[in-house]
Amino acid sequence: MGRFDTPLYQASRRGHAEVTSLLLEAQANANDEGTNDFVRASSLFEAATHGHTRVVGLLLDARADANAREEQILFPDFVNFSTPLITASARGYVEIVRLLLEAAGDANTPYISQTSYVSDLDSEFSATPLFYAAESGYAEVVRLLVEARADTW
Repeated sequence: MGRFDTPLYQASRRGHAEVTSLLLEAQANANDEGTNDFVRASSLFEAATHGHTRVVGLLLDARADANAREEQILFPDFVNFSTPLITASARGYVEIVRLLLEAAGDANTPYISQTSYVSDLDSEFSATPLFYAAESGYAEVVRLLVEARADTW
């Protein structure tokens, strides 16, 4: 597969808000993705992962999909799926979580880890943004997710 990144993806990933804004004004696709042999992720996912609040806001204003999934292929039969809301919740980025929820980010979309190396009963692990925020003790993120009707089971 090789590597494919767009200028918007790199600017978003590195938190360059002014460059991100210029690229979006020039009609860059707010839902573009960067890929390599192991990962496929959106510019929004990267900005959320690295805590770039202003860039997240710019991408959402340009209609980036708040629920776009990141895919990691760790081994041929072992794949992880995540979202911007999951990664922001796991890192305690309160303002990014707020922006994603306001943009209709799904508080109940789980992180999924799948493998075919084990039996069907054990082949999938999943956890929601609330799980990660609670696990890490991010009370304000937990509050936001609960207010957004995240499942508490």
